[in-house]
Amino acid sequence: MKVTVDSRAPVDVATDLLAIPLPTQRKGARLPPRIAAVDRAARHAITAALSSGDFTGKAGQSTLLY
Repeated sequence: MKVTVDSRAPVDVATDLLAIPLPTQRKGARLPPRIAAVDRAARHAITAALSSGDFTGKAGQSTLLY
């Protein structure tokens, strides 16, 4: 497995897997701009996970979106 750290905008990267750090979010809070762009490209999957309450971005928490 090859792991690469890249500073390009996440929506500009062609990859099989994209890991995105997300700080703890309060329900209804706006996503940071770079993450909001990924959310739009992922058909609002991040917003849906946050809205459901199943994921908040707390330390040690992770979720898989597809």
